[in-house]
This record gives sequence, structure tokens and C-alpha cells, in this order.
Amino acid sequence: SQRIVKTYVYRALGQSGLGSSTSYADGNIDISSSKVNYNGGNAHSNGVFNINGASNVNVQGNLEAVGNYKKNHQATVVIAGATYAANYPPAAAAITMPAVDFNSNDAASLKNRATTTYTPNQFENLIENNSNLTLNGIIYVNGSTEIEDNINLTINGLLVVNGDLEIENITSLTINSATGTASGIMANGKMKFEDNLGNVNINGVLYATDQLTIENIPAGQNFTVNGGMASRKLTITSSSRIINIIFNNQILVDTLAPAPFSPVLTVDHWEEEY
Repeated sequence: SQRIVKTYVYRALGQSGLGSSTSYADGNIDISSSKVNYNGGNAHSNGVFNINGASNVNVQGNLEAVGNYKKNHQATVVIAGATYAANYPPAAAAITMPAVDFNSNDAASLKNRATTTYTPNQFENLIENNSNLTLNGIIYVNGSTEIEDNINLTINGLLVVNGDLEIENITSLTINSATGTASGIMANGKMKFEDNLGNVNINGVLYATDQLTIENIPAGQNFTVNGGMASRKLTITSSSRIINIIFNNQILVDTLAPAPFSPVLTVDHWEEEY
């Protein structure tokens, strides 16, 4: 047998931000049995835009898909702008995903700009040993990690994970931004928010080179992203809490600034062939 791996490579070409997109996926967007508000901008998918189950989705701008837009009959969808999709022609034009230099030797890479660098074990021990923690600047974790203890975590700046990131069972998560500096959470892999989350207030960008997942989030508290979201794929499943995604151009430009060298290798899928 042999393993077949499909990949693609891209690098920054001088772009910054995501245009007028509140949330962007380079592939499919799948929203199932969830409540999602796109405030102040468009919802854009370079693939198929699926809204399944009894979802409630509000888009203040346009709903854009390069592929089809599919809505379940049980879903309630309000689109203030226009709908662009292959089955609602004209289809949306594809947008190139902003590339991020996580770990090259260039002085502008996030690794070289980091205020503090942790191994995954060091970072997880820091989370485990503190019920209240504030981190400042660019915090770089050199490998896959998780945040899953009962902690009030505040980041004044940007959390960067050179790998996968899982966030669950936390008391609160707060990201603060300052004009001219990067803010939010970036993962060079998958990013997942799930289960018992307290208040989530992110003034920044959620960025994942692979899939960004928000699932099984109970009602009762906030989940707000003031800035924007960009990922290879976006999946929001079984969220009783309203997921508010707010377009903030200044934060997008500050955080997704063009990089002179930004290689990203993304695995589209792999399979065993016999």
C-alpha cells in the first residue's frame, strides 16, 4: 500500500486583512444546530457554505460562497446583503488566504518576534498552576497544546501555537488589542473550542492553517470575536450560545499584516491506497 497526501503551498503576496469578510474559510463553512451572528461584514467561503439543522444565522453583509450555498429547511437565515454562490449566481470570487510566517528564520516571523516562548509542557504547566493569569505581547508555544483548566486567562496581545490548539473547560478567556499591534490566537494547525467554556471575549483574530471548530458550547455567557476569523475550514456545531463575529478592519490589518516570507504547507487530505 501507499499513502497519498494532497497538499498545497502558498505564501504572502502583499495582502493584509480579509477585505470586508467578518469570517473567512479557504474551504467549506459548516454551521449545524447553532446560533451565529456575522456583524459588520461578509461571511465568505472558498468552498461550500452549509447551514444545517435548526440553526439561526444572521449576516449583516453578504453571504459569499465560491461553491454552493445550502440551507436546511429548519434553519433560519437572515442575510442583509446579497447572496453569491454557484447555485445563486454569480458565485463569489475566491479570496487568497492571508499567509502567516509562524517559524521561518526571517526576523519578522512570529517565532522571532515572540515576547515569550514556551514548550507545550511549560505552557500547560503554567495554565495548570494558575487560576488567574495575564500574559503580554506575542506568546509563542512551540508545539501542539491545550488550555483546559478552570482558569481566567487574559492575553494582552497574540497567542501563537505552532501546532494544534484545544480550548475547553475554562472559566474565562479574554484577548485585548492595542492599535498597531497583533492580537488574537493563531494556530499552525487545528484550533478547537468546545464544551464548558465561560465567557470568551476576543479582541483579535482567530486564525488556523487547518480547521477551526466551535462545538458543544452551552448557552448563558458570551462568545465574541471582535476582529475576524480565518481558517482552512470552519465548523460550528451544537452551539446553544450565540457566536458573535464582529468585523474590525483595524484589528485585521494589524494582525494579518503582509510578511516577506510566509510559507505554509497545508495537508488537504490523505488516504491509504491498496
